[in-house]
Amino acid sequence: MNKVAMLGISLVALFMVGCQSVAIRDDLAKVEAGNASTIAKDWSALIATQFNVSTVFVLKGQGAIGQALAEALRKKGYGVSSFSEAEELRGTTLEVRTDKIGKKGVLVSLVVDKNIINRSYRLTTEGMTPNSRFTQLTSKGGE
Repeated sequence: MNKVAMLGISLVALFMVGCQSVAIRDDLAKVEAGNASTIAKDWSALIATQFNVSTVFVLKGQGAIGQALAEALRKKGYGVSSFSEAEELRGTTLEVRTDKIGKKGVLVSLVVDKNIINRSYRLTTEGMTPNSRFTQLTSKGGE
């Protein structure tokens, strides 16, 4: 293959990757609406202990848990707006991520600015119940 053809293929690949939207991982582990609400209440209670009610959150992730969390935070009096790449971010960024753990487990992570908080849940006959403590990872300022 000549250099011009290689360059053309590379540019097309680069263009396609550059045009993809940012993937938000709020729906990797499917959670039913009732269970999402239970998880959101758990997280909104934690957030209420760490953030003043005057905080405005810019939410990334609009899967079932992200939507339920936005609703729960609004009920507590927080400002919540949805993330749009076209908008300038104003507020504290809050990204919801979910990952599947085995057949009946879900790991929920909240990325709040540069901090990551995790908690795992297990589906039982009563619904989603936490099976771990909240754990927090904090990144250093310059990283």
